[in-house]
Amino acid sequence: ELYFWEAFDLLNNKSKIQMSAFSGDFDWEGLKEMVIEGPEDIQKLVDVVFTDRHSRATAMNERSSRSHCIASLNLTRVDTTTRKVYRSSFMFCDLSGSERTSKTGHTKSSFPGLEGIVINYDLSNLHLAVEVSCKVKPNSKKKLQKFDGILPKVLRLSLTGESLTSLVVCLSQAKKNGSESYYSLKWGSDMSRLNMLSHIEMKGKDLDAEKSSVEKQLKSELEALQNLERGPTGKSNPCYPKRVAKSGQLRTQLDFLSKLLD
Repeated sequence: ELYFWEAFDLLNNKSKIQMSAFSGDFDWEGLKEMVIEGPEDIQKLVDVVFTDRHSRATAMNERSSRSHCIASLNLTRVDTTTRKVYRSSFMFCDLSGSERTSKTGHTKSSFPGLEGIVINYDLSNLHLAVEVSCKVKPNSKKKLQKFDGILPKVLRLSLTGESLTSLVVCLSQAKKNGSESYYSLKWGSDMSRLNMLSHIEMKGKDLDAEKSSVEKQLKSELEALQNLERGPTGKSNPCYPKRVAKSGQLRTQLDFLSKLLD
C-alpha cells in the first residue's frame, strides 16, 4: 500500500517499508510473500486488502480508497522437456480514486481533505512520468531509470515499455460527475500513448544452475542475518526484517526447485 508518500506491507501487519528501498527502482525483495496454491489463497489476500487498506467514506463514495494498492504475483514455470526455468511477474495496481475536494464533503484544511490533495498530486506526478516516457522509444538505449515519487518508481516497468500493460478506467455514470469522468477518460487516453513492446522474449535458465544460484543467494542472506544479529543493534536493525523476508522467499524457491529435481 502506498499512502501519504510511504509504503506499507499489507501482508506483514502493515509494517512500514524502509525508504532505503527506493534508491532507483522499487525494491520488492524483503516484502512478505505467500505461496498461492488455489482460489482460496487469493481470497485470503482480498480479505487482507479490504480489512487493512486505507479507505474513507466521502459524499461521492461510501468506501473510497485513500491509498494506492499494489499486488505482485510471481510465477515460476518449468519446462520438463528442456529443463528450463522461466520466471515472470504480474503486477496489479488499484489507484486511489480522484475526487474533487469540494464534492467529497470534506474541507481542504481537514485531514480527509488533505488525503484527496495528496492522491491528486500522486496521479498528476504519474501523468508527468507518462509524458516523459512517451518521448522515448521502448527499444531505445536511453533508459528511464529514475522518476520522481514512489508511484512512478513502483510502476516503472509499465511506463518504460519493458512490460505488457493494460489500463482500466472506472467512471461515474452520474451527470453531476461529468467533469471527473471527462478528465479520467483524458488521463486514460494519455496513458494509451505509452510505447509498449509488442513482444517480450522470455529467456529460460537451466534448472540445475538455477537451483545452485538460489542456494548461493540463500547462504549469503543467512550469513547477512547472522552478521546483523551479532551487530550492535541486533534484530532491531531496520534491515533485519527485509533480510528475514528475503531468506524466506529464497527457501520457498529452493523447496520448489528441489521437488522438481527429486
